[in-house]
Amino acid sequence: ASNIHFKDQVVSLQNIKENMAKEVCEKEATIESYKSKMAAMEEKTSSVASQLSDKVSELHIAKAVAEERVTTLECKIKAAILSNSQLTGQVASLQNAKVDAARHLREREAALEESKLINSKLLRAKAAAEENITTLERKVKTEQLMAAAKLA
Repeated sequence: ASNIHFKDQVVSLQNIKENMAKEVCEKEATIESYKSKMAAMEEKTSSVASQLSDKVSELHIAKAVAEERVTTLECKIKAAILSNSQLTGQVASLQNAKVDAARHLREREAALEESKLINSKLLRAKAAAEENITTLERKVKTEQLMAAAKLA
């Protein structure tokens, strides 16, 4: 009778071991899935960051061009006023161009700020995803240790 009881316990332990092995495999598959998703997110984040970096560079260049245009227009306005009072119509036209250039500059600066905000959000999302993976890996290790302890 004790031999049958012992065999039952062995079978029970083997079942527990098999279940734990299945759980570990499932957890490892989950981790691999998260790692794959994280890699895809990192690739996308990298791509978006690269695009944002390119956009920021474009905006800096556009800002410098716009500032140069504003400076040029200011000089032309001053020269026109000093040289000939009959150029009033042209001066008004140049002032409108200056306003447009300043508006474009403000719009580009706003876009730059939005780019920075998006990049910041992406970095926070990446950090959160990495933290989730680390938590899952720790949980699987803990479960593996607990399973090993149960088997020991």
